[in-house]
Amino acid sequence: MALDSDNVLNVLVNYLKANTSTMATSLTSSDQIGLVDTGDIDNVPTQIGQYPALIVNLTNEIERFAQLGQRNNHHELVFSIWPLIYFTDRKQAQKDMRKLVQNVKTVLKNNITLSSTAMSSLPEEVSYLEPGGTFNAGARILFRTRHIST
Repeated sequence: MALDSDNVLNVLVNYLKANTSTMATSLTSSDQIGLVDTGDIDNVPTQIGQYPALIVNLTNEIERFAQLGQRNNHHELVFSIWPLIYFTDRKQAQKDMRKLVQNVKTVLKNNITLSSTAMSSLPEEVSYLEPGGTFNAGARILFRTRHIST
């Protein structure tokens, strides 16, 4: 059976939604995450009151055939997780962004099997963004999951 990538995306988003208070710990711009949603950061409308926000986008799927007959195929799903902060103090927004990224990575590392939907998962890379749009600080967390389908 082919890997249900939508299910993995939903599990990831629901797990992040269940841990918003943990991810907001020690932020000065807000005491809660206002939005966790799927899509591209350029196309997900985010109101000022919804920041800090996390936008999750499935960006790549890689499948390797392990044996003939399409059994035990190896899948990798690559997600971009976009933490976004809007705060009037730009320097503080950037400091909060680094803390939010740290908190998101910690939450993801605490559930490396994504509630038993993955063999493993890991936030692999972080790119900090220059402010654009309405947010003052942003980052892109490259998150990779590994699966086997039968």
